[in-house]
Amino acid sequence: MIKGVVRQAVEKIRKIEVQGATNIALFSLSTLEKINGAVEDFVQFKDFSQQLALARLDEPLTRNIINLLLADLKHQFTPTKVKEKIAFYRQLLQENKKKMSNYLSGLIQNDKEYFSHCHSTSLESGFILAHQAGKRFHIWQTETRPLYQGHITASHLLAAGLSVTLVVDDIAPWLVSKYDDIVDIQAVFIGADVLSQDGWALNKVGSFVLSLAAKEAHVPLYVVASLLKFVSQTGRRVKIEKRPADEVWPERPAKLEILNLAFDKVPASNIKALVTEAGLIEPKGLERTVFNVYPQLKEVA
Repeated sequence: MIKGVVRQAVEKIRKIEVQGATNIALFSLSTLEKINGAVEDFVQFKDFSQQLALARLDEPLTRNIINLLLADLKHQFTPTKVKEKIAFYRQLLQENKKKMSNYLSGLIQNDKEYFSHCHSTSLESGFILAHQAGKRFHIWQTETRPLYQGHITASHLLAAGLSVTLVVDDIAPWLVSKYDDIVDIQAVFIGADVLSQDGWALNKVGSFVLSLAAKEAHVPLYVVASLLKFVSQTGRRVKIEKRPADEVWPERPAKLEILNLAFDKVPASNIKALVTEAGLIEPKGLERTVFNVYPQLKEVA
């Protein structure tokens, strides 16, 4: 019974039926909550937890949260303690999202235009918060092929009353570059699935070329991401996930090979600041800030 619950949850994460790093972490905690009380002992709970943590290797937020949870439960494993700690980390994730949204909202100015790529719940919440504060601005949003996560962002922002223009991915760098007078972008905002120890950010494919265009045009690029997405690797060593070819072209010609990379990387030198739960920080100060805010991560990172 409980094995099936975990197996189904892992498959949903792998198939991207659950989208967004924060949502995946919350979903994983909810799955562990479901099996709480039915597991035999800490060893079995740890095994199920690690299956969720490793469902997608590009999701360190879930991995770090689960590792911290396991560290808390190692010496005191009871259903009551599990429930208490899951509630603690669920609240931490939600509070971090609110903090990042507030910091992002503070960067938004009236009558300006901004660019966004892919889908980030913290990024989306920050835009909506700025709008609710009375700021009026315009968002240019990529489609984000092949799974069109940008459609999610555009739909949610429109529903909240914001002004949005959806653009095909390939034109995004040109719009940001300012070589044309179609739009005057004030800043580019992206999320991140991974933050490396040297300040590089791994995000949805297309982020790298956007960062190049922004740098060339002297447009600041901000990465909105929790410090809990930290990995103790350099950006160049972080592996990029390869997704199935069917996502790009289900009925492709026989023998046609397709490279479908889920992410690319933005070097620290192309990032103006990281928008985190600890505020705006420079990429080069990431590791120091992570271990100041979460000293226990030194043992599990």
